[in-house]
Amino acid sequence: AIDHTSQMLSTIAKAIGKWREIHPSVTMRVLEAPNGALQEWLLEGKISLAIVETDLPQLARFNLGQIEEMAVVANPRFGLVNQENISFSELQRLPLILPTSVFGIRQEIDATAGKVGVKIKPQLEINSLPMTIMLVRENPLATILPPTTVSAHVARGDLICHRIIEPA
Repeated sequence: AIDHTSQMLSTIAKAIGKWREIHPSVTMRVLEAPNGALQEWLLEGKISLAIVETDLPQLARFNLGQIEEMAVVANPRFGLVNQENISFSELQRLPLILPTSVFGIRQEIDATAGKVGVKIKPQLEINSLPMTIMLVRENPLATILPPTTVSAHVARGDLICHRIIEPA
């Protein structure tokens, strides 16, 4: 759930460039898939490296040092959120669109909800970022994304981001 302007993609692009400098004769194949699929491919030995939001205890993990804050994204004309920041516990009252649990962003939301004792039940589960954004633009619905994902929409005033706090 990140776009071409995100810090994570910038870091990955730089790392790939450096790797290609060091290993110019080796062909690299970059695949994008949900967290669950990437973890499964790692465990099956189909891929050698994956960048995922959540970890599995049996796999090695290192921190890339890039963490993007999450925000509630909604169309301001529907007035779903009336303050700049929203506490995590308030998410349970919102009509949410979230991806299914194969995506890392959903796994992180569910894990945080479990830690703070909040029940997050989305009204819709959609594994398409463009469709999610369109539904949020056109309906009284909200989603949870890094703000960089919708920065162009926010700049146009189509969408607004409300930073998630307590916990972030």
